[in-house]
Amino acid sequence: MVIKTNKIVEERTRTSARLNFHNDLYEASFKALGTNCSVKYKSTSSKESNNFFSFILNWIVDFESRYSRYLDSSLIGLINSNAGISPVELNKDDERLFTICDEMHFFTRGIFDPTALPLIKLWNWNSKSPVIPNKTSIDLAKKNVNWKNVVRKPGSIFLPDKGMEIDLGGIGKEYAIDQLVQMAVTQHGIKDLMIDFGQDVFALGSPSGKPAWHIGLDDAYSPGSCWAGVAINNHSVASSGDYIRSFVLEGIRYSHIIDIRSGYPVCNGSRSVTVISPSCAMAGILSTTAFILGVEKGLDLIESYYRAEGCVTTDKYRAKQVNLMNMLYHKKIIRVILFCLILSFSSLGFSQIKVNTKFPDLNTFKLESNESYDLKGKILLIDFWASWCLPCKDAFPILNEIQKEYSKKDVIILGINVDRDKKSMSRFLKKNNCDFLVLHDASKDLVSKIDIKSLPTSFIVSPNGIIESVHVGFNKKTTKKDYISSLNKLISQKSRKNGK
Repeated sequence: MVIKTNKIVEERTRTSARLNFHNDLYEASFKALGTNCSVKYKSTSSKESNNFFSFILNWIVDFESRYSRYLDSSLIGLINSNAGISPVELNKDDERLFTICDEMHFFTRGIFDPTALPLIKLWNWNSKSPVIPNKTSIDLAKKNVNWKNVVRKPGSIFLPDKGMEIDLGGIGKEYAIDQLVQMAVTQHGIKDLMIDFGQDVFALGSPSGKPAWHIGLDDAYSPGSCWAGVAINNHSVASSGDYIRSFVLEGIRYSHIIDIRSGYPVCNGSRSVTVISPSCAMAGILSTTAFILGVEKGLDLIESYYRAEGCVTTDKYRAKQVNLMNMLYHKKIIRVILFCLILSFSSLGFSQIKVNTKFPDLNTFKLESNESYDLKGKILLIDFWASWCLPCKDAFPILNEIQKEYSKKDVIILGINVDRDKKSMSRFLKKNNCDFLVLHDASKDLVSKIDIKSLPTSFIVSPNGIIESVHVGFNKKTTKKDYISSLNKLISQKSRKNGK
């Protein structure tokens, strides 16, 4: 569906836009997506810089025009206005974004729910005269909140009940950052940049003369000042909290973040959560969901994602820079808070492992398995997966079919699980049929070596260890066909070599 550019969005964004040059960096600034936006980057010439600046503005205007829930003419506005009436057409970009919503809803066990807008509207925290809604109103609004009820078919989406509404807050801005980073690299050759959309940050490469980008973490006790900083590259930092956006009524502080399970604002003592992750969308989802869950369960959730670290500030506890820190609450908090003070990320932006290169020798890694195995001379389909990854789950039946069909052709499927907690893997395997060998990368040495950015990611490897093909993601229509094509090629090569 074609969505026209919103003139108000375009005028506001372009009127506020500025491009400056300082310390070998171009800095683009503008207002979009309800916040102040900044993009710092290195470019080889002013012409290329201006082209990239124009591209950013054009893309962000189109993105907000399409996905803002405040615009009746946007895709989200049309989906909401057609609730209970008719499906709305989607393009491939829309479907990709809603697929990520599926994954995040599954990963957070339903805490993240894009259909939460009825509750958000009910708790109008931005009102000059806020009113606490009654329980009846809350219960009625909760009936219209359930992402699982949304009807999605190829090329369309439908909200089946009148009163259901979608809001991409919590993922839209973060998704936009991830997309801009990818396009900066692939379409404009930008290797060093930092995007900051209102406390959601992605840093790629590094500024001139420094090994990493340095980002200050806002102090929940003293907004506008920093309590710590991180040095990162090729990672994202996202923070969620209620220390700025909330209202106080009769001595009680009400957060702008709603827990859809209760229908009420979060009230668990948390003030802010900060997460570092390779994906801004994941960092944003983790920080908001951890804030809702509270300290213990929130930190457990962050820990369950194999490449994320996080910290929590509560009403009573915070880090103090005395002998690095002094946290008087829980050892787990001490561990995750420490990353904010002394950790610097420096992994590559893209996978180091490519087609026609040698796959790492699995025997050199500590991979846990309940079964013995011999991979010598075998063709391998190596699939990296996690228990929280919905596409990973969808891939299991296909992998089972291939294992059954090709087991007599010297093909072995290896499922490399990347859950931090082996119990999560075990619970998943009890509920889902698995006919292939599963290994647990407990130390994360293998997944770090390959530097995987998304799940599932799979590799088809020849008997001599050379990568035949790499597959990122899972598509029910094409992935099996792609697997079989690569496997048959290797089987044919092996047969000719053996003279069969």
